[in-house]
Amino acid sequence: MDEPTASLGVKQASRLLEMAKELPKRGISVIYISHRMLDIFSLCDRVIVLKTGEKAADVRTDETSIDEIVKIMMIGKQQNNAGGDQDSVNFISSRKNDDSDI
Repeated sequence: MDEPTASLGVKQASRLLEMAKELPKRGISVIYISHRMLDIFSLCDRVIVLKTGEKAADVRTDETSIDEIVKIMMIGKQQNNAGGDQDSVNFISSRKNDDSDI
């Protein structure tokens, strides 16, 4: 589901989330794409953060926090347990920036 609650009212979004929570009980996996952290943490058991097309994090929701995920979304890398940065995103672009792409 890609941003399924974006155009829904509060009542409809709540109903959709309740329905989505029932699917795994039937053996159906759900891929839920959203920027709404409360929805993600109430529905998902795992979060994958993509930054500039690269995987910046892949963590269980019970092992992280909304604040940590937001930090990863902004800086594009996940802290490892030792406190250092994982090299999960290369911030140096080798793409030539000129008008020929336009």
